[in-house]
Amino acid sequence: CIVAFNKRAADELSARLDAALAPLDVAAGSVRVRTFHALGREVLADAGVSVDPLMDRDALLRDLFPGITRADRGRLDLAFSRLKLDLRVTAAEVARDPTPGPIARAFIAYEGAVRESGGVDFDDLVARALESLAADARLLARWRSRTARLLVDEAQDLDRTQLELAL
Repeated sequence: CIVAFNKRAADELSARLDAALAPLDVAAGSVRVRTFHALGREVLADAGVSVDPLMDRDALLRDLFPGITRADRGRLDLAFSRLKLDLRVTAAEVARDPTPGPIARAFIAYEGAVRESGGVDFDDLVARALESLAADARLLARWRSRTARLLVDEAQDLDRTQLELAL
């Protein structure tokens, strides 16, 4: 299995790999190429965890904060990913702050909206896959077997959670 940083890179790697392996009579798609989010989604599906609906963070931010600019939505997107993936804090933990700042308040509102929908966002695909693997030894063994050979493209760009999922 090959894991790439984003969908464009995964599609490009898949096409290049299929072309390189064709002269060896290796069927196209024989080597799985995924993003970390797609891999997380597969792990969650295997664990029986629903990933529907998959929330579009930008659209949800536009709904929650109608006057916010695209640049500010991008800043919130980055801040939310850092909170969820790098710091691994929940909205409940952030809500315990007696004087939450604007990003904290936005995160609490956003996570509440995701929770109300019953869905997940892209960051949840990776974070919840890790939680499922840590909680279920058989699931972990199955995925270690499926990914006994794992190539990570652009490994220097991984965040801590993506690295942990690869490991």
